[in-house]
Amino acid sequence: MWWIALALLLLNDHLLKGWGPGWLTGKLSDVAGMVMAPALVAVLARVRTRPGLVRTHVGAGVALAAINISETCARAVEGMMATAGLPWRIWADPTDLLALFALPVAWWLFVPTMETQVDARATWLLERVGLLAGAVGSMATSMAPPETPVVAPGRVITQGWTSDPVYVVDTSSGDRLQKLAAPEVSGSGPRIVVDDVLYTVRGSSVYGHRLSDGAEVLDYAADDAYFHSLVTTDERRLLLISAPSGGHNMERVFAIGFDGKAQWSAALPSDYTWRGRSTAPIVAGGLVVVTAGDEVVALDPTGGERQWTYKAGVPLRWVVSAGRFVTAVDEVGALHTLDAASGRRAWLGPEGNLADFRWSDTKPIGTTDDGGLAFCRGDRLVAIDASSQGLRWQGPTGIESVTFGRKYALAYLGDGDENPRYGLIDLRNGEFAWVRELDASPSMAPVIAEQEGLVLFQPNYEEMLAFELGSGERRWTFDLDDGAPVIVGHAGGRVLVARRAAE
Repeated sequence: MWWIALALLLLNDHLLKGWGPGWLTGKLSDVAGMVMAPALVAVLARVRTRPGLVRTHVGAGVALAAINISETCARAVEGMMATAGLPWRIWADPTDLLALFALPVAWWLFVPTMETQVDARATWLLERVGLLAGAVGSMATSMAPPETPVVAPGRVITQGWTSDPVYVVDTSSGDRLQKLAAPEVSGSGPRIVVDDVLYTVRGSSVYGHRLSDGAEVLDYAADDAYFHSLVTTDERRLLLISAPSGGHNMERVFAIGFDGKAQWSAALPSDYTWRGRSTAPIVAGGLVVVTAGDEVVALDPTGGERQWTYKAGVPLRWVVSAGRFVTAVDEVGALHTLDAASGRRAWLGPEGNLADFRWSDTKPIGTTDDGGLAFCRGDRLVAIDASSQGLRWQGPTGIESVTFGRKYALAYLGDGDENPRYGLIDLRNGEFAWVRELDASPSMAPVIAEQEGLVLFQPNYEEMLAFELGSGERRWTFDLDDGAPVIVGHAGGRVLVARRAAE
């Protein structure tokens, strides 16, 4: 019966969802999960007593109730899963509590079996297969989150949780300009916009679609490469990094022309199978600069020839460009600042310059147009001069996460009286331009669109919110479920909501 519940969970989540009614498939997952979870947890925790088994059943029920009654608990679980590299989406729905009736069924089914003496050697392999399959089945019940919105002049490209379709939205009004529903565009994958073309990277392929009409203008497939979820450009070509694959035991940098032809590839002295935004390549001083293991490598973008190499002797993560310098951060938080043209080290910041730095930290390093470096020491934002390491200013404290633009940083300051608190910080002086409680959850990193004068949020993957950069006031809302803008206003003490009918 346990294996049947697992099979039903996997079949429902990976085949039936999207075909049958959402209320039915969702409830099937909940019931199968409540039948399967207590025994799975009991085996993982090596429970040997009835009181311990009672606790596993009660714990499963409390967890289900918490995430379906409390949005705060649901978002907290999403955050924990994302930190562990397992992005989840949880819809809090009190009607899912109906699945709690499956807990006494699970007790009735499995307790007699668990009290039966068995030959441990005979069940060793089956038990471990069950543990692995059960863990995978439990974790794989939701789609990966959508990509961060991409901002282009006058437009923002975004998608909802289902990833289909991808919308092109006018940044001034929130009106939908285009709906891209091609399978090459929808779904997960990094994106970049160059000259009115949206380029999407997925696996070993790169696609290009015109934003004006959605027409496909590029379809490139690599023969022996699987690309990391990173892409940048020097405005003449796309620059990507492939993971070790096929006959290559090292990563490679690829340059793909806008005509869909590979221009060159160059091997890197690293073997990462996964890279996050902290290890993305950048273009600085006319060169392609990327961290690779304990090295910073600079390549000529026209031919891929190596121009210089800096060896730190310790694994490096972030690399950013500030003025004529590039700065890499090692795994303990020290800053390695190099001359972008030659790769010579200008200075090495003290160990722990970025206090408590972690590769996947939500407190990244930012740069400004006038050669400044901004980062968090603990919960305080500070800025130094990239050429001299001199302290420019010490900003506010209490920062839990931060998103950088070139002139401003948006800091999440925790929960206020009712809603999350955000503050916009001027990177010229470290002072708040405004602090407000915004009706937007920090479950997805915001985007600062400085040229458009906006801060963009997708709090619950069902809508996109645009706030004025200068004041923090909401400008518009875009409904990601059907692409219809929602206009919110107030008059005479009443809230007015107008929704355009879906096509």
